[in-house]
Amino acid sequence: MPGNLNFIQASLSFETTIASATAVVNLIKTAEKGWVCWTMATIIEGLLDYPEVPVAKGGQTEVMGWQERRDEDVEFRERDPDVLIIGGGQW
Repeated sequence: MPGNLNFIQASLSFETTIASATAVVNLIKTAEKGWVCWTMATIIEGLLDYPEVPVAKGGQTEVMGWQERRDEDVEFRERDPDVLIIGGGQW
């Protein structure tokens, strides 16, 4: 193996009929074949027919944020409490 290593690293983005994607390609120069692909990694960024729907508030699938959900639970806006304890202290 020679003392000098010649390589090229390139990143690119492309689109197929179903997806948009990115790639990182590493090329090395060999004495026998010239420039050859050493590694290539591709990542699908999104499906064209199914775009991502951004979440309005926190959480991965929640429409309501954590604080709003907690306020609703504490204030019993949509329901009555299951249990109400009055004077539950010790003697």
